[in-house]
Amino acid sequence: MTLTRARPWVSAYKWPIYYFIAVVFWNLVGAGLFGFFINPPIALYYMQGLNTTSVHGHTALFGVYGMLGIGLMLFCLRGLTKKHIWKTKALAFSFWAINIGRLKHGQVWNTALGLHVRLNSCRRESFTTLYGSG
Repeated sequence: MTLTRARPWVSAYKWPIYYFIAVVFWNLVGAGLFGFFINPPIALYYMQGLNTTSVHGHTALFGVYGMLGIGLMLFCLRGLTKKHIWKTKALAFSFWAINIGRLKHGQVWNTALGLHVRLNSCRRESFTTLYGSG
């Protein structure tokens, strides 16, 4: 449904709704995808405190609770100022800057970490070569 066909209250609450949609996205990506990425049983069997814990924590915590807090704040402020028309240019910029920045953070961190792990695994000698077979 486009905003031109929506009810007037929907267009007034456009940016709080966008922030709530961002909560759903970051819950899926940050908590779901990256959370599963750091918690497979085989990884937990051999090591704790993976380097990907940071990207999971930042995307899940700020992506979900940060966006939820901003969305609820905007929802309440919009309810308090129903008679005023908001200038939404700053809201649009902040919404997209925060979300694109969070996405780039996860992408750069995982790319750098993936390259680091890949290069180290290619250079490392096998376990049996280092410690023998017995």
